[in-house]
Amino acid sequence: MAILELFKKHPELRSMTVVCSYFPQLIYRIRRADPSIVTALTFRHQVLTMRVDGKERNKELWKKWVAPVADFLLECSHQTWLPYIIGNSAFLANKNQISRNYLKFWQAHDICPIAWTVNDHHEKQYFHEYLQCSYMTDCLQHATSCGDQST
Repeated sequence: MAILELFKKHPELRSMTVVCSYFPQLIYRIRRADPSIVTALTFRHQVLTMRVDGKERNKELWKKWVAPVADFLLECSHQTWLPYIIGNSAFLANKNQISRNYLKFWQAHDICPIAWTVNDHHEKQYFHEYLQCSYMTDCLQHATSCGDQST
């Protein structure tokens, strides 16, 4: 697997990277091959039913019926047995799913919850100061929103 070769070639990556994926089987294979690599299972509500832009993912009728059931089963798996089977270190969830109760749930299971993708300055403040939650962003500066050129 190419990612494992990358970690072998650059061992310093272990202390500065997290391998994130929507695919539990990939996280499982990485952790099985090298438990020292930090991984994060990524989750988005209705990932099998809807595309990121909100449009339906499936055109075929049978897929339109099966996908919501599979989404439900996947979500249940994410919140029960899946993180433990794959040896998950962190859990990435869409910023719109994060609440204090959501954070408490994951923290009680010794899994670090991380919100993605938080780009607005006010959202960054909310996640950092109020929720005290780690987040991923496309912006390097904490004080600005992405695309904000004022500072």
